[in-house]
Amino acid sequence: MAAYTSMLISGRPVSGKSTLASVLSKMYGWEVFSIGKLWRDEWKRKYPNQEIRFEQYWGKTSAEENLKMDRKAKEIIEKGGVIGDLRVSAVTDDPRVLKVFVDADMDVRIERAKNKKEYAKLPNEKIRAILNKREKDELKMYKSTYGKNYDYRNPLNYHLVLNSGMLRLENEAKAIAELME
Repeated sequence: MAAYTSMLISGRPVSGKSTLASVLSKMYGWEVFSIGKLWRDEWKRKYPNQEIRFEQYWGKTSAEENLKMDRKAKEIIEKGGVIGDLRVSAVTDDPRVLKVFVDADMDVRIERAKNKKEYAKLPNEKIRAILNKREKDELKMYKSTYGKNYDYRNPLNYHLVLNSGMLRLENEAKAIAELME
């Protein structure tokens, strides 16, 4: 029997979490649960004309709202057979959940961001500023939610840390597959 029955993929904004989760979903036949998609759906419901950017919306959410979403994520991931595309490793301490952190240098993340509709026409420095602010806002939110010492970027919170700017996607998946065995 496999030691891990689900995975939690965490990482900085635009580090390659969703792309990796998609590849792993095909490898294992597991569904992907994206908390970012859940939040974006909520944003679109509240702001159908997108009168504010997603980052602005999320930055105004409360610790209570985030805990509610995280509880939903915990419940889904701990059922098994799920790849959680999240930012917060603190969502679960279930030993059956493999926790992976995906990172990449800022320049790599900026280039990836240009492939997303909301960033496509923005200059690099604007994208850098948005990603830095988003990461700062997320860290502030998670500290208020999980305690002042919590930092989702701390490698000690994970079983595996990958640099997606230096590894090919198939090598990332292979490293995870080795841990899954």
